[in-house]
Parts: sequence; structure tokens; C-alpha cells
Amino acid sequence: MAVNYVRLGAGTLSVGTIPLDISAQIVGAVLASSASAGDTLTVLSGEQISSGLTTETTLSGSIILDPYVGGIGEFSWTNHGQVVPFTFTPNTATGLTVTGELMITRLDIGADEYGALINPDFEWAVMGDPAVTWGTGPVFEEAGENR
Repeated sequence: MAVNYVRLGAGTLSVGTIPLDISAQIVGAVLASSASAGDTLTVLSGEQISSGLTTETTLSGSIILDPYVGGIGEFSWTNHGQVVPFTFTPNTATGLTVTGELMITRLDIGADEYGALINPDFEWAVMGDPAVTWGTGPVFEEAGENR
């Protein structure tokens, strides 16, 4: 059986009610979920109550800051703390797309050394469960294919 795989890019990422396409500024992006089981409580009768499963999802990565009006830098500062829609397609050839809402926080401005590219890391909390549209292909096979 061949190994099926996909690489990040060429893809898209847009944020906002009026979608701001920031695909050209994204160096890397990951939609990650973590889950944890809550504590189990034992009540007087001896019965146990589970507090259930808690899931947190984030969209994180690295971005090249564009310091202009209408860019992602201004957007992140103007919309700090706001919940906005997003659409993330890691690789357009596969058809895999994630949509939902996330909370925007401000991007860092500056770099660690003179002359360095200003490309801050970001981590935005996804609110609720994102919707995933799973791809239908093409599926990349064989480790030798350059995709």
C-alpha cells in the first residue's frame, strides 16, 4: 500500500467578516486540537458524575507582518479580542478546508535583531467546533513525488 500524504501549500487562509486573504503572509499554519477529560465527582450516594470531555482548538503559526493600512497587522490590532470567521485550506489541491470562528489577538511588532524580518508567531483560539470539509483528492502517493 502506498503512503498517502499532503504538504502545506499552496493553500489559503482568510479571516474576517469581509474576508482578508492573508495567504501570502503565512509562513506556517497549524490547526491543532487538544482534549482533556474532566474530574469525576463522587456524590453522597456513591454514584459518580463525569464532567465530560473538554476540547480546545487553536490556529497557530508564523506570519510576515505587513505594516500597512488594510493588512493583517492593522487587522489584528483593530480586531483584538473580536471573534471573526476564518477559512483555512492547507493545500488547495486536496480539497481539505476548515471553517469556523476564531478570536483575534494582536500580532507582535518588531524583531530580535536589527535587519531581521518581522514575522511574529500567532495563536488564535477557535471558538466552538470548526467545520471540516474533507478532501476528495488528488491523493499524493509515493515518497518520490514532489508535492
